[in-house]
Amino acid sequence: MAIEHIQDKASMERCIQEAGGKLVVISFISPTCRYCRMLMTYLENLNQEMRGVIFRKVDINASPDLMDEYNIHSVPYTYLVKNGQLQNQVKGADEESLINRIMELKD
Repeated sequence: MAIEHIQDKASMERCIQEAGGKLVVISFISPTCRYCRMLMTYLENLNQEMRGVIFRKVDINASPDLMDEYNIHSVPYTYLVKNGQLQNQVKGADEESLINRIMELKD
C-alpha cells in the first residue's frame, strides 16, 4: 500500500489524533527533489515491512501552508509524532538516522 498524502492542516491533525499511541512518520517532500524521491523509495519499503507505524507524506508544492505551519525550510524533512506529540525530527535523507529513531519510538 502506498504512503498516503496529507493535504491540509485538518487532515494532518486527524491523522495524528487517530493514530493514538502509534508512531506517525510524516515526511515533507517535493516530487522534484532527488533526495526526496530517494527517501520516499526507502520509506515506501518500510511502509510495507513495518506494522504499527503510520507513514504519511506532505507535498510542499501542493500544500505550502503546511510547510509554513510546521516551519519547514528545506526538504526532505521528517517529523516523528507519537501520542500527539513531536518526538523527533530528521533533516535530509539520512536513512540510517531515520530508521534508528523509528526503531527507538515505534513500541
